[in-house]
Amino acid sequence: WLDQSQRDINKAHPWPAMMKRGWIVTAAPYVTGTVAITTDTTALAGTTTVFPSAVVTSLYRWAPSYSSPWHYIKTRTSDTALVLAEAYRGSTLTATTTLLYKVDYSLPEDCEVVDVVKMHDHVHGDIFDLAPIGQAYLERWSALPESSGTPVAFTDAVPPLSDGTKQIRVGPYAPDDTYRMEYHYKQTLNTEL
Repeated sequence: WLDQSQRDINKAHPWPAMMKRGWIVTAAPYVTGTVAITTDTTALAGTTTVFPSAVVTSLYRWAPSYSSPWHYIKTRTSDTALVLAEAYRGSTLTATTTLLYKVDYSLPEDCEVVDVVKMHDHVHGDIFDLAPIGQAYLERWSALPESSGTPVAFTDAVPPLSDGTKQIRVGPYAPDDTYRMEYHYKQTLNTEL
């Protein structure tokens, strides 16, 4: 019963020893060259582009534009070929500007909840807190980013990856540049006491 009491106390109070911090570096959108895709397929072909190697491991999205439905990239089969996680349902595209962007970032496995995210804006030399948003805004946010720009809010109410990795989503704008974000989080309790 002492172990259970200790867990109850640790959950009830924000003990400084349970708080940790980490860093995320956002990815600027990739908008180089053009792509082609056929309706009801998952094969995205780079017609005048070379896709960055990080697009698969880094949770990138592809869309014809920010106002269009997006698709996660499943695999990168070559410098000029990507496979989407689900079939593209729009009209066939032959030479559309490439738009790969990232709004979801993985967190450490010991992260229970994110408390604060501080944006270190290198362009203007500012440091400011991103506004936390909850589950209620997730559905609206998940559909489309409004455009690209400096993110001003975050949520950690994002479904985890298939391997259980917790994520954070920034927005409502897809980052238009690389930004350093410092996040403070409460560590998951060790339940094997």
